Amino acid sequence: IRGNVFQRALYRVDRARGKTEDFLNDIHESYSFDLDPEYRLKLQKRFDGWGVGAKFDFKSGDCRVKVKSAPRRGGEDGFRFWRWFKKVEVQPEDGDVEVFTKKLQFGYLSLQGIGGYKS
Repeated sequence: IRGNVFQRALYRVDRARGKTEDFLNDIHESYSFDLDPEYRLKLQKRFDGWGVGAKFDFKSGDCRVKVKSAPRRGGEDGFRFWRWFKKVEVQPEDGDVEVFTKKLQFGYLSLQGIGGYKS
């Protein structure tokens, strides 16, 4: 009788170990982690009310040029375009242009419009 109880206990422990291993294997197969660092050179020059910057990605060889509007004080609205848009990015090699609107905050959520032109 004692051997039978001992065998049942071992059987239950073995089943629990098998289920635990299956569960951990499922997690291991479902997720992967990759380390893929990016190296970039960023240059930026700020002027009164706006900024010009360039970013070069060494890995992909992409170069982006951007113009950004700085926050305005008081009634200074400046050029009409910057009332609605925050940033313009240009990729000279590809001829791509992207325009970003200012973000609208709704509590934890934010909404931003992005428009683009690809040649």
